[in-house]
Amino acid sequence: MRGSRGFTLLELVIAMTVFSMITVALYGVIAMGASAAGAGERKTEQARRFRTALGVIVRQLRSVAPMYVSGDEDEDREARPYFLGEGDSLEFVTAAPQGPYAAGLALVRYWVEDGQLKMAETPYFLAYDKDGLEKDAE
Repeated sequence: MRGSRGFTLLELVIAMTVFSMITVALYGVIAMGASAAGAGERKTEQARRFRTALGVIVRQLRSVAPMYVSGDEDEDREARPYFLGEGDSLEFVTAAPQGPYAAGLALVRYWVEDGQLKMAETPYFLAYDKDGLEKDAE
């Protein structure tokens, strides 16, 4: 059958093998691209969180408040910033608190625990106090 048109079994097997190899290569490229995109998003989110935390820390450090530390015997002494730093912690009083009322002074402490930066804030002096305002109005 010299005049018949068609492919031999060997030609079909070779064509399917080439098609399969191209498909596997494309899948690898797509999987690698998806993995790189996920890693890029994680790094971008981590960088955003770092910038936000650094902005808060810088703002609080720029607003370190001079104050007298209790126990000062020399009353004529000038108020100086309360600032304690160690290898893995930092403690100071700031005029830029992050708490819910976010006004007045706050004692802020940063420390590193298990490779993570932690923060604790204690109100030291509130610029306005709802209970105090109500008592003054009476």
